[in-house]
Amino acid sequence: MKFKEFRKIVKKILGNDIPAGAMAVNAGRSLSNECEIGRTAFFEKTGVKSEAEYKRICMDGGKIMFHAHIGLGTWNTTADALEHIWISLKKVHEIG
Repeated sequence: MKFKEFRKIVKKILGNDIPAGAMAVNAGRSLSNECEIGRTAFFEKTGVKSEAEYKRICMDGGKIMFHAHIGLGTWNTTADALEHIWISLKKVHEIG
């Protein structure tokens, strides 16, 4: 699908009130100043302050880092999926 076609579909769904890209970026930057990234078990285990820091460390070391977004229909199914992934990884990579 070409961008022109994609834009037509988006306009059809959202109407004509699509903000300019620069406006959306500026709004996102403004909102980001109000957000604080919490500490995760991953941050604690790896000793980093952010995922971006971990990715830079991996790149500097020539290591490939994988990332996934997991979000299913309910929190319970998401938690089950994450637990399955964690247990599987522990078995294969002897982590945790």
